[in-house]
Amino acid sequence: MRASSIAILVFGMLLIAGTFSLIRLRDHSEDTGSKPNGSDATASTEPGDPRHSNSHAVVSASNDTAANDSAESDSAEKVSAAGSAPPTEPNVSLAKAADLPDGIVGTATCAGCHAEQYESYRQTDHSRSLASWSPDSDVPLEHFTHAKSRTVYTAFEMAGQLYHREELEIPAITDERDLAFFPTGNLPVKYVMGSGAFAHAYLLADGDHLLQSPMTWYVKPQRYEIAPSYDEPHHSGFTRVVSSRCLFCHAGSVSTPSGNEQKVTIHEEAISCERCHGPGEAHTRRYQNIDGRKESNSTDIADSLIVHPGTLDRDLADAICAQCHLQGDIVVEQSGKSDWDYRPGEPLDSTMVSYKIDNKEESKKSFVDHFGQIWQSKCYTQSGTLTCISCHDPHHKPSTTDIDAVERQYCIQCHQHTECGLPLQERVERENDRCVSCHMPRIDSEVAHAATTHHTIGIHRRSRANADNNARAVAGVAMSMVLRRMRSPAEELSADENEERNSLLAHAMQLIKIDIREPSKSSPDGSLPSSPLRDLIQIAKKDPSDVDVLVHVAALARWEAEWLSVNPSESSQQKSAQRWKIAEAYAQRVIRVEPSPNENRQKALDVLFDVHYAAERYADAVLVGKELVASKRSEIHQYNLGLALGKTRRFPEAAQAFQESIRIDGRYLQPYRSLTKLYQAIDPALANRVRASANAVQTNLESK
Repeated sequence: MRASSIAILVFGMLLIAGTFSLIRLRDHSEDTGSKPNGSDATASTEPGDPRHSNSHAVVSASNDTAANDSAESDSAEKVSAAGSAPPTEPNVSLAKAADLPDGIVGTATCAGCHAEQYESYRQTDHSRSLASWSPDSDVPLEHFTHAKSRTVYTAFEMAGQLYHREELEIPAITDERDLAFFPTGNLPVKYVMGSGAFAHAYLLADGDHLLQSPMTWYVKPQRYEIAPSYDEPHHSGFTRVVSSRCLFCHAGSVSTPSGNEQKVTIHEEAISCERCHGPGEAHTRRYQNIDGRKESNSTDIADSLIVHPGTLDRDLADAICAQCHLQGDIVVEQSGKSDWDYRPGEPLDSTMVSYKIDNKEESKKSFVDHFGQIWQSKCYTQSGTLTCISCHDPHHKPSTTDIDAVERQYCIQCHQHTECGLPLQERVERENDRCVSCHMPRIDSEVAHAATTHHTIGIHRRSRANADNNARAVAGVAMSMVLRRMRSPAEELSADENEERNSLLAHAMQLIKIDIREPSKSSPDGSLPSSPLRDLIQIAKKDPSDVDVLVHVAALARWEAEWLSVNPSESSQQKSAQRWKIAEAYAQRVIRVEPSPNENRQKALDVLFDVHYAAERYADAVLVGKELVASKRSEIHQYNLGLALGKTRRFPEAAQAFQESIRIDGRYLQPYRSLTKLYQAIDPALANRVRASANAVQTNLESK
């Protein structure tokens, strides 16, 4: 039996053995990236508990064997000097109605009757929000080095498919002029995301999962650089799964047939007609016979069974835009709802509620914070008619030659020329009499090479807009985190029957984000922060069917249990045990009422795994862990499963889990170390190869 286990173990290890020897050399002079600063060196952390939590672990890139080693090496030199961005011509996916979710008929159906509107829509950025990559796409084949993470990213083609490759820079031992490169991922590009107004992002494919690539093509400098939110020494690499929620503001129509938000079917790629006008099935049925011929029924808008944003009340019209252009730091979904349940013509808060964390780094995000700014403007608060579409025509984009006159016309609908404090001649000379240059100036955003228009309409001190924005962010580091509900002036006056439930959930989400190893960030004296756990339990008792509340009770109880363990006091052991019991009870409730492998069930499984592992019920942890990794792509869950399998002496399966963890995240150090220990007594030579790979990853970590 032992010999059989060893044979299986060694065979499995050989499947990835090539990964551990693929360290190639390239002269440092070939690299276009800047040399990393050695003063930022950070050693890999390994907490006392060998298990790793998603919210606390350093995550990195994935390792995939989709491209074979020899072809990979050859293609490394295939670097094009192409200097143009990928095409930004409208690329609209016209899905068949039969393939679409209930009520949705698709842009192709709309275009059949509304050809003029469709053609004007094709000229907008919305029509280019997402497109499948094809061999005809003009994508530059280049590479760049991200200095902070000491990682090289390359776009290359092989066998008619575009790939993105990730390699770690490893300081060479023999010659300081050379760098070694340790490959950690090769994945095919499936979608190009973004209109090209500022940039193009890329979605990679790994089986049923879509992943965000760290490579982004920026239009202004005409080159690849690191993607927004990745500009850190330890970033997500090839591990960030793009779920249905991520696609909400980039795709037209999606579904999750299995219920798993991580496994998405995209029906319409670009933002589609029905995202603004609502589902068109009833409208289409009214105006067409069953054979598709048009009827000559009433054309009264009120009876058309379709949403016309221009006829809606202001809050309902703006909600259509706010579904994507209202950026909160925390978003709470109403009970039983998801973001894709929103329908144009409904109040947005009937589906989801957004909160801002004031006085924190998050507050400086401005790229899509349009509503957070416009709601502070007197132009908005003192007007009952100013809406997004007062200035933004969703079907027509002004040409660059007449944009100043068009934008000026928007302002003088309400304001007179004489109201400006500057003489007309001076305004013309300075800004071509362009009102927004002074009253809605361009400001830097968190997205590289992408300035955005400040939507707080008012008198801005020249050159102070960015300074004020940055000052608020810096000052906020030392201030408390305050949650603020983001709502329009009209909503401020209305009652929300779910206000308590939503604010408690937002507070819970905020706490769970805090690293338990850094208590000073939220509790200066190191004590357990004020928690909504008791109040959430009361909400759960009132509505036992609210799965969002149930799962956050479980997650928050686990977070408190871990906090009390890491920050001990006289009574912390007893209190921690109590929290673990609460976490287990509520996680089990979620498992019982939520059969589909959706995000809530995944969160409950995650909590339950930790409960079993902490209680040394390793066989139970294995059962939960196997279900979890079957539904969620995570190097951390794979690694934790491997540990539990090892505790039950199922070593071949443990090795497979560690291997999969490495395949998902080639920079994740812990599974390399565990495999080294596992193979030390079985095959020392193989263990040494794994150790060499671990050393390469460790060296990269220490060089940052």
